[in-house]
Amino acid sequence: MIAVILALAAAQPNSVGRDQSLPFPPSTGGSGAFARPAERPLELRYEARAKELQVEMANLKQSDGGRLTPQHKAYLHKKLVALLDAYDREVVRENGR
Repeated sequence: MIAVILALAAAQPNSVGRDQSLPFPPSTGGSGAFARPAERPLELRYEARAKELQVEMANLKQSDGGRLTPQHKAYLHKKLVALLDAYDREVVRENGR
């Protein structure tokens, strides 16, 4: 999961700075062995969505000739932020905060 997030973070527009850092979802190291059973399905769902986004990023990068265009970076950044926001909302809902 960390590799996916780092790859997606590399696709962020340059305008994202220290003030606008994104809250990345926690990783269990990929196996989920140390997560409580109730948390694993949520983490696995979002890990799958992050991997889909990584595949989309790779396809866009290939279609752009090896380097993402600023428009594609902005598009991927918007999708990443939406994914992280959805994850955060579900975590808060599940934990009853």
